[in-house]
Amino acid sequence: MNNVQDAFGDDTNSDNAADQPKEDVQVLFTITKDKSFDVNPIKLNVEEVSFKKATNVPQDEQDSISSTTGKDVDSEFNYIYIKYNAENTSDKDFIFSGINKVILFSDGKQETIDNSMGGVFNR
Repeated sequence: MNNVQDAFGDDTNSDNAADQPKEDVQVLFTITKDKSFDVNPIKLNVEEVSFKKATNVPQDEQDSISSTTGKDVDSEFNYIYIKYNAENTSDKDFIFSGINKVILFSDGKQETIDNSMGGVFNR
């Protein structure tokens, strides 16, 4: 199973899968790997943050991604991959709702990705 399928939980195969080009995911650029941050009482372990490119994405998966994000995608697109886990280091219960926003700096500009909206870019 590849990362795009992992992200949207769709590991179904179509009947004519042999006739379709193989879906592929490439790492374009790795930003960080294996970093830990203590945000008391939460310890955030970032396994990987990278830019990836998906190609030959089947139509049903494109539809699923479009439905989740509210944006149309083609059979080829780039995305930010963030894999992490959070550990409660306290004896008390805490609610951790995940990473809600990602801020990117590129070419002198700041881009904000609001993850609560399925990864939609906001400027």
